[in-house]
Amino acid sequence: MTFRCIPSLIINGPNFVKGQQFKNHIYVGDPNNVLKIFNDNDVHEVSIVDPFIRDLTKQQIALLGKAFSNCFLPISYGGGVKKLSDVRELNKVGAEKFIFEIENIKDNDLTQTVSTELGKQANILHVPFLNYNSGGLNIRSSRSLFRRSIFLDWSYIKDICVNFGEVIFTDVRKEGLRSGFDQNALTMISSEIIGQQPILYQGGVSCKTDLKKIRNYGFSGALVGAAYLYSSKNKSVNVGFFDDDV
Repeated sequence: MTFRCIPSLIINGPNFVKGQQFKNHIYVGDPNNVLKIFNDNDVHEVSIVDPFIRDLTKQQIALLGKAFSNCFLPISYGGGVKKLSDVRELNKVGAEKFIFEIENIKDNDLTQTVSTELGKQANILHVPFLNYNSGGLNIRSSRSLFRRSIFLDWSYIKDICVNFGEVIFTDVRKEGLRSGFDQNALTMISSEIIGQQPILYQGGVSCKTDLKKIRNYGFSGALVGAAYLYSSKNKSVNVGFFDDDV
């Protein structure tokens, strides 16, 4: 089975940053340099999100285009994409896939239009969960002022997933920590979702052994952030390489 290991990058204005549990972000590099490193290391694709932006501006699209020009790889982008014109402009500068948060797509026909124009594979669903049970997932809300969670049952999640080319499940509790993953969460997602379309996991990956285990749960790939950006257990930036398994 083909298993994809995708560098996951967070952009804030002109810089790449990284935090833990989507908080306390710090600078990790210039997008032009970081993307060139991944490009030179022959990764298959990269994922870039901007969780800080509300609406895309011409200036931000120009910055993204400059960074993308150093990267001859498939690029997925998420953040501030609200109109078909946003998709078209980003596609012109190099973005091939577009990431949409699950809480933002209810009654939204943008993803259907993107599928018609660019193909279903251009749509990626992002499901950032805080916890789970047999009934469903508590989803991190980016729209709530108090960052309250939203509970979505499995049947609703399944109905949404079928409209996307692939789905990313991110364990917010593990994001950026390099502490391993919650095996029960992967078991739950695997039993409920896997089989419909490519399913990717993100959160806590620390080494190659973690990737092998995630693959064994039936996932199509994993997004890797901190483990591709930092050296050892410290926050010494070392872009593009795993440390040896521990």
